Amino acid sequence: MYDSLIFRLADPFANFVTTAHRARFTYNASKWLGLTAELAGYQFQTRPQPLTGSSSSVNGGFMTYLFGPG
Repeated sequence: MYDSLIFRLADPFANFVTTAHRARFTYNASKWLGLTAELAGYQFQTRPQPLTGSSSSVNGGFMTYLFGPG
């Protein structure tokens, strides 16, 4: 799966861009039991020029993990 969010907010966070990639896997151990794993990675970028006076961008990201019965 792929997600893309573009926020056009007022200053100081104008043009905040976030992208994400997600994957989900399920293993059916039996008719009644399944095991699911979901992994996601998020990246963001913004230009906080009004706050800092710098024209450089701020980049970051994080990952999430989810495991359990499915």
